[in-house]
Amino acid sequence: MQKFMQSMIWKKIKKPFQVGLFIAASFFLSFVALHFSEGMLRAVIEEVMGAFIAVIAFTSTLSVLLFNYVDGISKDVAGIKGVKEKIQLAISRLDALKREIIETAVLMIVLLVIELAFKGISSAFIDKINDPTHLIEWTILSIRFTCFTLAILAVWEQVKGLLVAIEFRSLLFKGKKF
Repeated sequence: MQKFMQSMIWKKIKKPFQVGLFIAASFFLSFVALHFSEGMLRAVIEEVMGAFIAVIAFTSTLSVLLFNYVDGISKDVAGIKGVKEKIQLAISRLDALKREIIETAVLMIVLLVIELAFKGISSAFIDKINDPTHLIEWTILSIRFTCFTLAILAVWEQVKGLLVAIEFRSLLFKGKKF
């Protein structure tokens, strides 16, 4: 019983823990890279950050596509004749996937706003702060870069969700029962 409870707890905290590690690693690696390059990588990071808007546009489009695709699958599943419990389970999991799609789209907007806010803070105050170690500047840039890498992670999760949805739909069309 105790092992089962530990397994259930791990399932609940596994993804947030992994995302937290990803955030920490992204921040740490970008800060360390800036420190050891003595700020030379700032230009590279800034150029990469220019793709943030494209990532947001791609994710928004993908979210609409994926939501409609999953919604279509839900309608297909609802029309299947078979064991009601299994059909209800499939529909509830598809509904959870649709909620996750919406949450990802909102997350992307929040990340963009955070990144732009820190960009504004940086351009407004960095010149006024006398910081010869560049600690504040590199911290802000590392936070911005972490937002960007978290957005890339969200895109990756969205693409994985699309692949699962495609597989799910092909199972439906093959006539397999759940």
